[in-house]
Amino acid sequence: MPKTTQLITTEIVMNQATFENSAAICNVLSCMLFNTPTEAFYQHVNDEIITNWPTLISPTDDICIKMKKALCKHSFIELSNDYKQLFVGPGVKSAYPWGSVYTDKDQLVNGQSCIEFEQFCQHNNIDINTAFKQPRDHIGLIIAVLGKLMTEKKPKLSIILLTEHLLPWVDQFLTCVKVNAITEFYRGVGDLLKILIFDLQILLDIKVK
Repeated sequence: MPKTTQLITTEIVMNQATFENSAAICNVLSCMLFNTPTEAFYQHVNDEIITNWPTLISPTDDICIKMKKALCKHSFIELSNDYKQLFVGPGVKSAYPWGSVYTDKDQLVNGQSCIEFEQFCQHNNIDINTAFKQPRDHIGLIIAVLGKLMTEKKPKLSIILLTEHLLPWVDQFLTCVKVNAITEFYRGVGDLLKILIFDLQILLDIKVK
């Protein structure tokens, strides 16, 4: 059975705009973390996405400015190589994107926490099928599911996802990104994800014990 994290929730401070902005942030970060980047994607991020980044609570302007500068400074190959060395490999990755690497005592992929996330999705009729063969607890997939829950305005399920399937390990992942990212772009991706999670804990009034 999936583990249960003891939590206390009081008032959930979410409105239509907050749900929409949270979903938009999740969808973009999911693409940045999961999809193999292309030149067109980097260009779209530079031209549109970073310039219009939604704000929940915490300011992100300084991060976005650094990311835009990095997109102008680095070539596609340099940015793509940073993505690969962090999340893909070959071989050892600088920031393994799968949760069970951090939660399993033997640092195995497809560990118990991965199984529990799959059970959470199955129980709540959430489709996480992907064309790529990946363990389902990939950070990009988990953030995509969170975005789906935000789109559907399901705060209670969002709280469960965060407290049971993301918060137990995401700080370790984010530290790996911050320490090992070569470009300010991917360091910024990690910072934006950290802010998203921090802000949602406030907005959803999550208090983990």
